[in-house]
Amino acid sequence: MRPPSVLNTLSPHRRDQERTDMTRHAVVTGGTAGIGRELVAQLIEDGWEVHCCGRSRAALDELAAHPRVHATPLELRDAHATAAWAEQLERATDGRIGLLLLNAGVQHEGPHERRTPASIADEVAVNLTAPALLTARLWRALRAADGAVVFVSSGLALVPRTDAALYSATKAALSSFATALRRRPERGVAVTDVLLPMVDTAMTAGRGDGGKLQAREAARAILAAARADRRVGIGRARALPALAWAAPWLARRVIR
Repeated sequence: MRPPSVLNTLSPHRRDQERTDMTRHAVVTGGTAGIGRELVAQLIEDGWEVHCCGRSRAALDELAAHPRVHATPLELRDAHATAAWAEQLERATDGRIGLLLLNAGVQHEGPHERRTPASIADEVAVNLTAPALLTARLWRALRAADGAVVFVSSGLALVPRTDAALYSATKAALSSFATALRRRPERGVAVTDVLLPMVDTAMTAGRGDGGKLQAREAARAILAAARADRRVGIGRARALPALAWAAPWLARRVIR
């Protein structure tokens, strides 16, 4: 089954305007594997021109073989390179980006006291600094297209794991950032943060109880929620905001 079209969630006036445009541009971070790869595939199927970044040269070359995919090798840990990519995106899209999907993430597990300075900086840079930087640099292009930005967060933003303390904290900060952006008056950009449960990707290999959400289903749900302009829980995380407030012990069981 095809994912719900992001176009179909627009207002009738905006939908007619979008149909007159020759190109709809979407940007995906972490597009070479897992959820990001599925997002790219589903956006292509829905007719978008997709600009994505990643680290795997082989995967990027494979994606770039599609005529509507523009794949760029990028270390999101590098703020200067990330800012330069944002400038390239503005030029390539004529300053109109309909959808910004901030999906890339990295997680280092283990007791926090064993973390190295490099691993701490790495997790903060990819999970929080890069999304904040890209949002700042591309906000004008999103506004010009009446676009949407989606922050791919986690249920761990509300129910942190002791062996992934910093990862949980970066996701909590990301969701808080999204909430603050939503409170801006006359912003002209839909801002959605999605809380994911455990998804079957390389990051979660060897973990979970067999009930992981498949990456394809996660991507489909993310695209369906793209213009929700609120916090959206997906799969097991759907009821998490209410549970975290009313029954924290149950929320911990749901998200483990």
